[in-house]
Amino acid sequence: MKNKKKILLKVSGEIFSQGSTNKPHIELINQIKKLQKNCSFAIVIGAGNLFRGPIQGKELGLSRCVGDEIGMLATILNSKILQDLLNQNNIESTILSTITCPQYTDQISQQKINDAFKANKIIIFAGGTGNPGFSTDTNGVIRSLQIEADEMWKLTKVDGIFDKDPIKHKNAKLIKSISYDEFLKKNLLVLDQTAIVFAKQNKLKIRVLNFAQKNCLEKALKDSSCGSLIS
Repeated sequence: MKNKKKILLKVSGEIFSQGSTNKPHIELINQIKKLQKNCSFAIVIGAGNLFRGPIQGKELGLSRCVGDEIGMLATILNSKILQDLLNQNNIESTILSTITCPQYTDQISQQKINDAFKANKIIIFAGGTGNPGFSTDTNGVIRSLQIEADEMWKLTKVDGIFDKDPIKHKNAKLIKSISYDEFLKKNLLVLDQTAIVFAKQNKLKIRVLNFAQKNCLEKALKDSSCGSLIS
Protein backbone atom coordinates (compact mmCIF):
# COMPACT_ATOMS: atom_id res chain seq x y z
CA MET A 1 0.00 0.00 0.00
CA LYS A 2 2.81 2.38 0.91
CA ASN A 3 4.44 1.89 -2.48
CA LYS A 4 1.37 3.00 -4.40
CA LYS A 5 1.84 6.09 -6.53
CA LYS A 6 -0.73 8.76 -5.76
CA ILE A 7 -2.05 10.62 -8.81
CA LEU A 8 -4.57 13.43 -9.17
CA LEU A 9 -6.32 13.28 -12.55
CA LYS A 10 -7.62 16.60 -13.86
CA VAL A 11 -10.34 15.60 -16.32
CA SER A 12 -12.38 17.85 -18.59
CA GLY A 13 -16.16 17.50 -18.41
CA GLU A 14 -16.04 17.22 -22.19
CA ILE A 15 -15.09 13.58 -21.68
CA PHE A 16 -18.86 13.04 -21.35
CA SER A 17 -19.79 15.07 -24.42
CA GLN A 18 -22.32 13.39 -26.69
CA GLY A 19 -21.28 12.41 -30.17
CA SER A 20 -17.75 11.28 -29.28
CA THR A 21 -16.97 8.18 -31.33
CA ASN A 22 -14.17 6.79 -29.16
CA LYS A 23 -16.08 6.98 -25.83
CA PRO A 24 -13.21 8.50 -23.79
CA HIS A 25 -15.10 8.06 -20.51
CA ILE A 26 -15.13 4.28 -21.03
CA GLU A 27 -11.40 4.36 -21.72
CA LEU A 28 -10.88 6.32 -18.49
CA ILE A 29 -12.80 3.76 -16.42
CA ASN A 30 -10.96 0.83 -18.02
CA GLN A 31 -7.55 2.35 -17.37
CA ILE A 32 -8.35 3.22 -13.76
CA LYS A 33 -9.54 -0.35 -13.15
CA LYS A 34 -6.37 -1.74 -14.69
CA LEU A 35 -3.99 0.52 -12.76
CA GLN A 36 -5.72 0.69 -9.39
CA LYS A 37 -3.47 -2.01 -7.91
CA ASN A 38 -0.44 0.21 -8.45
CA CYS A 39 -1.96 3.68 -8.08
CA SER A 40 -4.25 5.59 -5.78
CA PHE A 41 -6.35 7.95 -7.89
CA ALA A 42 -8.27 11.10 -7.11
CA ILE A 43 -10.15 12.95 -9.82
CA VAL A 44 -11.08 16.59 -10.32
CA ILE A 45 -13.63 16.83 -13.11
CA GLY A 46 -14.77 19.97 -14.87
CA ALA A 47 -18.21 20.76 -16.24
CA GLY A 48 -17.51 22.28 -19.64
CA ASN A 49 -19.92 19.81 -21.24
CA LEU A 50 -22.76 21.27 -19.15
CA PHE A 51 -22.06 24.93 -18.46
CA ARG A 52 -19.24 27.42 -18.95
CA GLY A 53 -19.64 30.66 -17.04
CA PRO A 54 -17.59 32.78 -19.47
CA ILE A 55 -19.66 31.48 -22.43
CA GLN A 56 -23.23 30.51 -21.48
CA GLY A 57 -23.20 32.75 -18.43
CA LYS A 58 -22.13 35.72 -20.50
CA GLU A 59 -24.73 34.94 -23.17
CA LEU A 60 -27.44 34.90 -20.49
CA GLY A 61 -26.21 38.15 -19.01
CA LEU A 62 -25.20 36.57 -15.69
CA SER A 63 -22.65 38.11 -13.37
CA ARG A 64 -19.22 36.45 -13.37
CA CYS A 65 -19.75 35.26 -9.80
CA VAL A 66 -23.08 33.55 -10.51
CA GLY A 67 -21.73 32.01 -13.72
CA ASP A 68 -18.85 30.48 -11.76
CA GLU A 69 -21.21 29.21 -9.06
CA ILE A 70 -23.37 27.44 -11.65
CA GLY A 71 -20.24 25.87 -13.14
CA MET A 72 -19.21 24.58 -9.72
CA LEU A 73 -22.67 23.12 -9.14
CA ALA A 74 -22.47 21.41 -12.55
CA THR A 75 -19.33 19.53 -11.45
CA ILE A 76 -21.52 17.67 -8.95
CA LEU A 77 -23.64 16.35 -11.83
CA ASN A 78 -20.55 15.12 -13.68
CA SER A 79 -19.22 13.58 -10.48
CA LYS A 80 -22.42 11.55 -10.12
CA ILE A 81 -22.11 10.39 -13.73
CA LEU A 82 -18.51 9.34 -13.12
CA GLN A 83 -19.35 7.60 -9.85
CA ASP A 84 -22.10 5.55 -11.47
CA LEU A 85 -19.77 4.46 -14.28
CA LEU A 86 -17.16 3.44 -11.71
CA ASN A 87 -19.77 1.52 -9.69
CA GLN A 88 -20.91 -0.37 -12.78
CA ASN A 89 -17.33 -1.58 -13.15
CA ASN A 90 -17.02 -2.61 -9.49
CA ILE A 91 -14.74 0.31 -8.64
CA GLU A 92 -15.58 1.86 -5.29
CA SER A 93 -15.54 5.64 -5.09
CA THR A 94 -16.62 8.54 -2.95
CA ILE A 95 -17.59 12.09 -3.92
CA LEU A 96 -16.17 14.83 -1.72
CA SER A 97 -17.54 18.30 -2.35
CA THR A 98 -16.92 21.86 -1.24
CA ILE A 99 -20.65 22.51 -1.76
CA THR A 100 -23.01 21.04 0.83
CA CYS A 101 -25.15 18.40 -0.89
CA PRO A 102 -25.59 15.65 1.74
CA GLN A 103 -27.93 13.47 -0.33
CA TYR A 104 -25.23 12.87 -2.93
CA THR A 105 -21.81 13.92 -1.59
CA ASP A 106 -19.72 14.17 1.55
CA GLN A 107 -18.00 17.34 2.65
CA ILE A 108 -14.27 17.50 1.94
CA SER A 109 -12.17 16.81 5.02
CA GLN A 110 -8.73 15.35 5.58
CA GLN A 111 -10.24 12.50 7.57
CA LYS A 112 -12.58 11.52 4.73
CA ILE A 113 -9.69 11.70 2.26
CA ASN A 114 -7.55 9.42 4.45
CA ASP A 115 -10.43 7.00 5.02
CA ALA A 116 -11.18 6.77 1.29
CA PHE A 117 -7.60 5.94 0.37
CA LYS A 118 -7.36 3.37 3.18
CA ALA A 119 -10.48 1.71 1.76
CA ASN A 120 -8.90 1.72 -1.71
CA LYS A 121 -11.62 4.03 -3.07
CA ILE A 122 -11.33 6.51 -5.91
CA ILE A 123 -11.90 10.05 -4.66
CA ILE A 124 -13.95 12.34 -6.91
CA PHE A 125 -13.63 15.99 -5.93
CA ALA A 126 -16.70 18.09 -6.81
CA GLY A 127 -17.78 21.69 -6.32
CA GLY A 128 -14.58 23.35 -7.48
CA THR A 129 -12.74 25.40 -4.87
CA GLY A 130 -16.09 26.52 -3.46
CA ASN A 131 -15.24 30.09 -4.43
CA PRO A 132 -15.88 31.92 -7.72
CA GLY A 133 -12.97 33.12 -9.81
CA PHE A 134 -10.89 29.93 -9.76
CA SER A 135 -10.49 27.37 -12.53
CA THR A 136 -10.65 23.60 -12.21
CA ASP A 137 -6.90 23.63 -12.96
CA THR A 138 -6.33 25.59 -9.76
CA ASN A 139 -8.69 23.30 -7.90
CA GLY A 140 -6.72 20.35 -9.26
CA VAL A 141 -3.51 21.74 -7.80
CA ILE A 142 -5.20 22.41 -4.44
CA ARG A 143 -6.57 18.86 -4.23
CA SER A 144 -3.24 17.40 -5.39
CA LEU A 145 -1.55 19.05 -2.44
CA GLN A 146 -4.33 18.02 -0.09
CA ILE A 147 -3.91 14.34 -0.95
CA GLU A 148 -0.10 14.67 -1.17
CA ALA A 149 -0.10 13.50 -4.78
CA ASP A 150 3.14 12.51 -6.47
CA GLU A 151 1.96 14.28 -9.62
CA MET A 152 -1.09 15.92 -11.16
CA TRP A 153 -1.96 14.66 -14.63
CA LYS A 154 -4.03 16.94 -16.83
CA LEU A 155 -5.81 15.01 -19.58
CA THR A 156 -6.22 17.00 -22.80
CA LYS A 157 -6.95 16.59 -26.51
CA VAL A 158 -3.33 17.18 -27.59
CA ASP A 159 0.03 15.46 -27.00
CA GLY A 160 1.24 17.85 -24.31
CA ILE A 161 2.36 21.46 -24.07
CA PHE A 162 3.00 23.36 -27.30
CA ASP A 163 4.51 26.78 -28.00
CA LYS A 164 1.16 27.71 -29.60
CA ASP A 165 -2.24 26.14 -30.14
CA PRO A 166 -1.54 22.93 -32.16
CA ILE A 167 -5.16 22.76 -33.30
CA LYS A 168 -4.93 26.17 -34.96
CA HIS A 169 -1.23 26.05 -35.95
CA LYS A 170 0.19 23.00 -37.74
CA ASN A 171 3.75 24.21 -37.12
CA ALA A 172 3.30 24.28 -33.32
CA LYS A 173 6.24 22.69 -31.50
CA LEU A 174 5.84 20.22 -28.65
CA ILE A 175 7.58 21.17 -25.40
CA LYS A 176 8.51 17.99 -23.51
CA SER A 177 9.69 19.65 -20.33
CA ILE A 178 9.38 23.19 -19.01
CA SER A 179 9.99 24.99 -15.73
CA TYR A 180 7.23 26.82 -13.88
CA ASP A 181 8.96 30.15 -14.52
CA GLU A 182 9.37 29.51 -18.25
CA PHE A 183 5.74 28.44 -18.52
CA LEU A 184 4.63 31.68 -16.88
CA LYS A 185 7.02 33.78 -18.96
CA LYS A 186 5.73 32.29 -22.22
CA ASN A 187 2.13 32.74 -21.03
CA LEU A 188 1.17 29.29 -22.27
CA LEU A 189 -2.54 28.56 -22.12
CA VAL A 190 -2.89 24.83 -21.44
CA LEU A 191 -3.18 25.66 -17.72
CA ASP A 192 -4.02 28.96 -16.11
CA GLN A 193 -1.31 30.97 -14.39
CA THR A 194 -2.83 30.82 -10.91
CA ALA A 195 -2.56 27.03 -10.98
CA ILE A 196 1.08 27.18 -12.11
CA VAL A 197 2.06 29.74 -9.46
CA PHE A 198 0.50 27.60 -6.75
CA ALA A 199 2.17 24.45 -8.12
CA LYS A 200 5.53 26.23 -8.17
CA GLN A 201 5.19 27.38 -4.58
CA ASN A 202 4.56 23.80 -3.51
CA LYS A 203 6.86 22.02 -6.00
CA LEU A 204 4.01 19.98 -7.48
CA LYS A 205 4.86 18.31 -10.79
CA ILE A 206 2.19 18.59 -13.48
CA ARG A 207 2.09 16.27 -16.49
CA VAL A 208 -0.03 17.10 -19.54
CA LEU A 209 -1.23 14.04 -21.47
CA ASN A 210 -3.27 13.34 -24.58
CA PHE A 211 -6.16 11.23 -23.44
CA ALA A 212 -7.02 10.35 -27.03
CA GLN A 213 -3.92 8.14 -27.04
CA LYS A 214 -4.63 4.51 -26.18
CA ASN A 215 -3.57 3.56 -22.65
CA CYS A 216 -2.15 7.01 -21.95
CA LEU A 217 -2.33 6.59 -18.17
CA GLU A 218 -0.48 3.27 -18.26
CA LYS A 219 2.15 4.76 -20.57
CA ALA A 220 2.63 7.75 -18.26
CA LEU A 221 3.03 5.44 -15.28
CA LYS A 222 5.72 3.38 -17.02
CA ASP A 223 7.46 6.17 -18.95
CA SER A 224 8.32 9.43 -17.17
CA SER A 225 8.88 11.14 -20.53
CA CYS A 226 5.28 10.61 -21.62
CA GLY A 227 3.45 13.85 -22.41
CA SER A 228 4.87 17.16 -21.18
CA LEU A 229 6.15 17.89 -17.69
CA ILE A 230 5.99 21.17 -15.76
CA SER A 231 8.39 21.21 -12.82
